[in-house]
Amino acid sequence: MIAVVDNGASKCEWIIGNGAGEPINTVHPGYNPNSGSFHQEKEFIQNIKNKIPVSPDKIFFYSAGMGNHSAKEKMRSILKTRFLNAEIIIETDLTGTGRAVFGDRQGLAAILGTGANAGFYNGENISHQPLSLGFLLGDEGSGAYFGKILLQHYLRGDLQEDIMKLLEHKKISPRQELLNAFYSHPSPKVFTDILRAFEPFKDHRFVKNLIQDGFELFFDRIVNRVKQQKENTIGFTGSVAHYFKKELERAASAKGYHVYKIVQHPAKALYSYHLQFQE
Repeated sequence: MIAVVDNGASKCEWIIGNGAGEPINTVHPGYNPNSGSFHQEKEFIQNIKNKIPVSPDKIFFYSAGMGNHSAKEKMRSILKTRFLNAEIIIETDLTGTGRAVFGDRQGLAAILGTGANAGFYNGENISHQPLSLGFLLGDEGSGAYFGKILLQHYLRGDLQEDIMKLLEHKKISPRQELLNAFYSHPSPKVFTDILRAFEPFKDHRFVKNLIQDGFELFFDRIVNRVKQQKENTIGFTGSVAHYFKKELERAASAKGYHVYKIVQHPAKALYSYHLQFQE
């Protein structure tokens, strides 16, 4: 029995099975060891102990924050608290994107969810990706990036009047409370939650222009830095890519790229990948 896991800062999804019958599907809050708090780490450990009903023989764990050896070993130690005898294979979330979107063919793999990233997928692994600057300095086009820009506009009171009135009607948190919350617990999830508050306004001209500009920055500052061997086919995972598909396709076309596929939640696609190409 195998488990395939897609873990991010906001959500962790498990698909567990052996290819016969319906697999087990479990979702709980995610954890990124690079940006997560001590409380989030403890909550993550409790969730894998309490919410995963079986013990698989092999775990393919795809996760944000796995770009260095120490982060991988920390995550392996966490998983071993629950799965002592399992073989655990830890990969980056970008490798997961490549496999979920392209299978065994090559292309540009990209993530637009809470964070943002891109790399060249050679049909098996990511062979090149630019340095990720994270949600404080980079992640253009991500939920955290857009939430940060929207929060700035909201706190300064320079959003258009119709949006301000609707936000006040929704009883969004007072400005000082939001500011205090961010500086007390800075995390990409705080910003992504702000973006979700603007979901009713995604067709508003102000928000559409903001999204379009952010996606174009994503191509300029992240995708264009990938050593892509003239590859212009790009595939995505992540909820931001899914919910703003039209804007993303428009930005991709303007920058000379073709969107091959968008997979909102890659866990099921990765489960199918490992049943087909199981190592």
